[in-house]
Amino acid sequence: SSVIVALGSIAIATATSVTAAPLPELPRSNSTLNLTCFGWRLKHPELILSSSGAYLHGLPINESQLQSIRHVTADLVVVDDVTLQHLGQLSNLRTVGGNVEIRYNLKLTDISGLSNLEVIGGSLNILFNHQLSDLPGFTKLKVIGNSLRITHNHKLTSITGFPALVRIGRDFGLRGNSQLLVAPEMPSLRAIDGNVEVIFNPAMHSVDNMVMALETLQGRFMIKDNDNLTNITILPNISKIGNAFELSFNDGITEVHGLPKLDQLGGLTIKSNPSLRVVGGFEYLQVLESANRVPGAFEVMFNGALEDFRVPHLVSVGDLTVIDNDQLPIAHFPRLRSVAGDVQVSYNAKLRSFSSPGASSVASLSVLANFELTQVTMTNLTRVKGPMAISFNKALETLSDFDSLQQVLNNLEIKGNQRLKDVSTFQNLQLIGGSFLVENNTSLEDMSGLSQDLTVAGNMEISNNDKLLKLSSLETLPVVRGFAVLSINCTGNSVRPPDIPECVSCASWEVPNLDRTSCKPNYIFVLVVGFIYLLAFCLSVALCMTLRNVMVVDAIIISLSGRVLLRTTERHYLLRGFWGRHFPLWIQGTGCDFLDRAKKPIRARAVGDIELELLVRMDKNVSARRTLSSLPLSEVSLQPTMDSAMDFTKTDGSCMVSCQGFAVVKSPWELLSAGLGLPCLVWAFILVVAMSAMIYLGDSSDIPVPDLLLSALQSFACGALAALLLRLLAVLRRRR
Repeated sequence: SSVIVALGSIAIATATSVTAAPLPELPRSNSTLNLTCFGWRLKHPELILSSSGAYLHGLPINESQLQSIRHVTADLVVVDDVTLQHLGQLSNLRTVGGNVEIRYNLKLTDISGLSNLEVIGGSLNILFNHQLSDLPGFTKLKVIGNSLRITHNHKLTSITGFPALVRIGRDFGLRGNSQLLVAPEMPSLRAIDGNVEVIFNPAMHSVDNMVMALETLQGRFMIKDNDNLTNITILPNISKIGNAFELSFNDGITEVHGLPKLDQLGGLTIKSNPSLRVVGGFEYLQVLESANRVPGAFEVMFNGALEDFRVPHLVSVGDLTVIDNDQLPIAHFPRLRSVAGDVQVSYNAKLRSFSSPGASSVASLSVLANFELTQVTMTNLTRVKGPMAISFNKALETLSDFDSLQQVLNNLEIKGNQRLKDVSTFQNLQLIGGSFLVENNTSLEDMSGLSQDLTVAGNMEISNNDKLLKLSSLETLPVVRGFAVLSINCTGNSVRPPDIPECVSCASWEVPNLDRTSCKPNYIFVLVVGFIYLLAFCLSVALCMTLRNVMVVDAIIISLSGRVLLRTTERHYLLRGFWGRHFPLWIQGTGCDFLDRAKKPIRARAVGDIELELLVRMDKNVSARRTLSSLPLSEVSLQPTMDSAMDFTKTDGSCMVSCQGFAVVKSPWELLSAGLGLPCLVWAFILVVAMSAMIYLGDSSDIPVPDLLLSALQSFACGALAALLLRLLAVLRRRR
């Protein structure tokens, strides 16, 4: 066990010594270069290789002299050499005190000749070498005092060098290398004192192993305009980035992971990545603050496919911006307590919930045009130092989570929230330093949630809120230092009298006048309802009068004058009272062929309590029996209940056919309705057409359709009652 303990102690000590190994000191740069579009300024480079030859301190040297150089105290420049293919003549070079510039060499394919170089005091810039396909070498280079830039080398596909590089004193940039496939690994690189920029490398498909050992980054980390990147996993060992982390304009990237130790950033920007769905790796991020203690911005913008983004431990930010992420459902910041700047949550088409329950103060708050947003939670917010706007959120119904808000030091705007019903959450709001605007909230019904101690330092305007029918809750508002416009937008069939601070509905037969201060009669509506009422009444009477339409036939009597009478066995309401006009009739059950084969209804009228006259004429000179056999009565069917017989015993010379059967009003739609001369079918058709037209007219001219339907139902009921009274009157007359 003692051996195991000893081995464990050795292992711990070894690990500690490895992790605690000091970074190399940065050399002082001796560069005198000032490259402009007009050439070199200040001094010429100390050592320069170009198409015209090699020059040391401005004097030409030969190749053997060049190979003997081990140290360059200032700058080394390899530029515009159209014949140079390699840098083998610099194989003995150990240090460069200034910059190493390798630019515009059209045939340069190999720079491994710099493999013995150990220190560069200035920058290493490898730019516009269009035949360079790989960057091997630099195997002993440990420190670059300034920046490392590898830019616009259009045939460069890989960077395999820099295995011993530990520290870069300023920036590391990969920009515009159109064929570069993979970012360099640089396995020993632990510190970059400036920025990391990977920009516009369209063929690059992986940055997963880039600077994997990096522990310290003083500047920003930027991956931008690399359209072939898809999933990335980065920076497993870094805990702090001194400036911003930016991931932007990468069209193909879908997921981001890594960063398991990161707890502090100078800022975070995830912007314009149209395919990005998931952003991970920020689960332990706590603080957005730069190295000079300036709060950093949190920006997630224009990521059309983003569905999941979580920062559960974030406690401090500068600006908080979530804009135009169409698929993002939730923006939740559960532990966020400090917001030094503005909060903007806007144009997120599917965002349903935004919450930051711990933030107590913000510079400004803007929640705009999130069409599916139903919940905004900032329960601990007490102060907004600038303007506050909650507008154009179509699905937002309540503002219930601003209970602690006491001060808004600039304008407060609540506009265009179509489903917002109340503002009861502002019950503790005491001061609005600017104007207070509540406009175009079409479902807003109540303003009673405002505090009675509210003071508005600017103007107050409450207008165009269609369902806000009263402002009685604002009668105790103590101070409005500017002008106040308290406008009730009475809509539909409502008006606002001058002396009443609320909307009053007009009667159904009235309409508002032009200025909506009073009501006036709606004569068109009165005429329409009266017309509908009359039609429905007539139809109801006709229908109800034909509910019992069967009469039992006792005999058919043919007089010498040619009249044909039908006698029934009992009194019937159709034969007396209201029905004095003729009506169509079916006859059944007599057994006579000439009635059975009738093709048209027989017209008839009542002439007594038990008799009605069939409106056909008989020839006096023809015998009754022959006449009966040839009588052209149409639409009559007779079905015998017993044998029919002829009886000529009448004293007035008439003959009677005793044949039991039924006289039936076969179709009630053919009855003449209420004696007004139109069949029920016609009345029904007119009613249906009129109701359809009035319903359409009601939708387009503010005539209430429910009132039209109610009028039709009432008139049907009145018609049925009238028909019942008429039938009762007929019964009473028969009994007299």
